[in-house]
Parts: sequence; C-alpha cells; structure tokens
Amino acid sequence: MKRILLLSVLIVLIATVGTAQLKQGSYGIQTSVTGTAGALGGVYNLAPNMRLAVNLGFVSAGPSGNTSTDFNIGAGVAYYLGTSENLSTFVGGAFGFNSSSVSGTSSTGFSLNAQYGAEYWFSSRFSLSGFLQFGFSSSGPSGATTSTFGTSTGTALTFYFN
Repeated sequence: MKRILLLSVLIVLIATVGTAQLKQGSYGIQTSVTGTAGALGGVYNLAPNMRLAVNLGFVSAGPSGNTSTDFNIGAGVAYYLGTSENLSTFVGGAFGFNSSSVSGTSSTGFSLNAQYGAEYWFSSRFSLSGFLQFGFSSSGPSGATTSTFGTSTGTALTFYFN
C-alpha cells in the first residue's frame, strides 16, 4: 500500500513540473494535513502575490447514541512577500466558524487569526504550506462560552488546476 501511495505522489509531481510560483488567476484545491481535521477547500490567486482561500471541514465519529460531530467553515487571505528557490513566505489573516456536538451537547465558536507562513513549490501545480497563527477564539455551549488568545500551527497541501 505504501508503494502505491508513494508511486501516486511521484506521478503527480512529475506530471506537474514547471515554474514554481504563485500565478495570478490560478485556482485549486487544498486540504489540511494538520490543524482542522477533515478540512477541504478551494484557493484562488487574485494577484501574483495574493491568494484567497475558503475551506470546509466535517468530521463525525462514534457509536450510535454517542456520536461526536464537528463542522467548520473558514476563509482567509495571504499576501506573499517573495519567492526564492521555490520557497515563498506570506503573511495573512483568517477567520472561521465551528459547530460541534458531543453526545447531544452542542457548542459553537468563531476565531480570528493573523498568520505568518511559508509555502514550498514542488512544481507550478503542487505545493506544501505551513503557518503559525496568533489569534482570538470564542467557543462553548450557549451561556458558557470561553474566549482565549493563543497560537496554533497548520500545514496544507495544494493542487492547482491551471
């Protein structure tokens, strides 16, 4: 199974070889590697140095009557500072909304974050990015929300169609 996965990744990398940088007007799909579980989204590059991203996440697990469900939606913008040898750095911001339910107890929350990160371009169509973010979040069941300031990290894989 590992060989099939490795071979698939290698084929994608070889098939997408080209100039490695952000291109205005390009769009693609993005999935989180760490951070928001189950997140899948779309990206659109507004300018040679600016990208918009929207993502959705949904996870549901557990036995009947004891199910845990989590739904997330978020959006963000990144401004690219420059690219050197296929590595781009960026600053940006993101906001998100989440709703979760564990064994019938539901809670909601939102977050607002500032980000600093880097994106490595394997080719013009395939990249891996990581970021550190600092922000505000508020979540919890109705009437018992908790607000915090803190940091978190995340990584994502992006495949561009054009």
